[in-house]
Amino acid sequence: MTLNPKRLHLPTYPFARQRHWLPTAQANVQATTADYPVSLYQESWQLTPLNADEFGNTDSGSVLCLVANAQQRQQTRQVLARVAPNVTPIFISLEEAANDANTYCLSAIEPSALTALFKHLPEQSYMALWYCWPWAELKFIDDAYAIVVLIQALAASSVTLGRVLLSAPCTHVLQQCHVESWLGFERSLTTVLSDTPVSVVLQVSSTNVAFADWLPLLWQESQTLTVRSVLYRQHQRYTAVLKPYQPPFESCSAFKQRGVYLITGGLGGIGYLVADYLVKTYQAKLILTGRRALNAALSSRLAVLRALGTGVEYISVDVSDKTALHVALNAAEQRLGLIHGALHCAGVSGNASVLTTTREQFAEVTKSKIQGTLALADFFAARDLDFMVYFSSSSAVLGDFGSCDYALANRFQTAYARLHAELGYAGRVLAINWPLWQQTGLTSDDATQLYLTSSGQQALNAPTALAVLERLLSQRESHCLVLKADSQRLARLPECLSRTTAERKFYNAEAVRKPEMKGLSLEQCVLADLTALVHKQLLLDPQRIEVKANLANLGFDSISLAEFARSLSKHFGVAITPALFFGYSTLAQLAAYLLQQHSTAVAACYQVDDVKETTVPTRKKAFAATAQTVADDAIAIIGMSGRFPGARDVNEFWQLLAQA
Repeated sequence: MTLNPKRLHLPTYPFARQRHWLPTAQANVQATTADYPVSLYQESWQLTPLNADEFGNTDSGSVLCLVANAQQRQQTRQVLARVAPNVTPIFISLEEAANDANTYCLSAIEPSALTALFKHLPEQSYMALWYCWPWAELKFIDDAYAIVVLIQALAASSVTLGRVLLSAPCTHVLQQCHVESWLGFERSLTTVLSDTPVSVVLQVSSTNVAFADWLPLLWQESQTLTVRSVLYRQHQRYTAVLKPYQPPFESCSAFKQRGVYLITGGLGGIGYLVADYLVKTYQAKLILTGRRALNAALSSRLAVLRALGTGVEYISVDVSDKTALHVALNAAEQRLGLIHGALHCAGVSGNASVLTTTREQFAEVTKSKIQGTLALADFFAARDLDFMVYFSSSSAVLGDFGSCDYALANRFQTAYARLHAELGYAGRVLAINWPLWQQTGLTSDDATQLYLTSSGQQALNAPTALAVLERLLSQRESHCLVLKADSQRLARLPECLSRTTAERKFYNAEAVRKPEMKGLSLEQCVLADLTALVHKQLLLDPQRIEVKANLANLGFDSISLAEFARSLSKHFGVAITPALFFGYSTLAQLAAYLLQQHSTAVAACYQVDDVKETTVPTRKKAFAATAQTVADDAIAIIGMSGRFPGARDVNEFWQLLAQA
């Protein structure tokens, strides 16, 4: 059989950068994604002196200082007068200061009160904000909600800041754990306050450090070109550095055959997978805890574990309730024997944005990870456990979707495990910063898919995760970040953990009702503009942009999502942050959000009065007009190519014609 070749006419020049797909007979064929490798990392404080070329030009301006009492305010004035005489401190105090210049008293630590105070400040632009209340009142060290109040007030106000520095002294380990947990704010706020870098500056010392001695260092950190969290110890400067980690392979498992193990959150998603593995692999006896009373679904899971023939008990108890937890565990050990190891898997995900969360919601997320960790540590304080494993989250290092509470709580566990080991406590202590697990049912929603795709990650399957658990428990390191991600993205991960200084921007809306939008509803106008903005940024054919498609499937990644948020803010004149996309992950959902939450601003953009029918005709009309008149117009030749008899190209052919 002879096949005659066919000639296909393809575009000669790529004038438009568009993606084209060949038709296929199989409509349901899905593109396959490469299986990413599992990578391990450790983040630790590394000695990082400052060089002269790392400072910006900040000789004058104002600093907004959250300083609690009169003595510390006076010390701040004196230090700045010495090290930065052209810088003016403006104070927000927690006490009445009627005769104290440039001092404003906060009546209550509530977002509305602080927002109202911001409106009365003499300026609305500051080179930095110093959060120093913990230096006067130590209660602010373990109560991070005051920082939440600050963030909410900043987002609701017109105050612009070059950076926010969260500062506190740490004279013992538990204080350091709490202050290090604030790095959860630093890592998460990139999606909420994208134009205001936030960092933590902590002083670690076994003895009290004078506030006046600390201020020059705080001023120094206010001038750096790169904003990142810093730890000072014995006059030396450290920054958190993330490095790849390769633990040695050990054949010996930390689990014992028929050992007794405690798993908090033991009938939840990850906890149940671990319980199932221990029962099947080691015939372990298990004490499972959870906040919920047994229902049909939990009873079914418990029955499966008990059917395997080992002792399995479930206790309904809140792990953060120290007294109730200790009573329950003592009773369980009477029945099953002394606990050999514990796996703290309990946790509550943060669903509320840091911009809207209440004190109660914030505490609900953090207590199982923070108070629960402390309650377990207290119970096992006199024991020589084989191990204590904290199932932390990668959000401790990478940040969360802008809720901050979950990242903060998991960061506390990581710091607690590391400092536990540094102080030489008996027993094995390990915090694992896990990514999402496939079999937990938490990876199928649009927001999670957007997060995974845009960040170049994949969820771990249970067998792989459990193999990583075994490997990490066989060595002595105190903490580890686990990621299954694209290698090119991972190579850029360390540099993404710091930010450069920037100004917070406020935009006037650019959106208007264009002539071609005449007769369209408000929703149709918004969707048309959203589609146009995607086309402009990603260079997609507008006809191929599905308004119900996940943004990740359109081609957005974490960097382009941040750019898209800025485009939306500029276009509609409202504050949009990348965190919004994890709750509204399609163009249709974004349009609904804009119409519901910013109805006045959006409606103002598309007022019919703004339409001028005499403007440039639409693309369709312009094309039709050109088609009707082309025969009467001159023709412009924009390009020629060819080979001719006696001529290799157009230039030689033209010479032949001229000589004829």
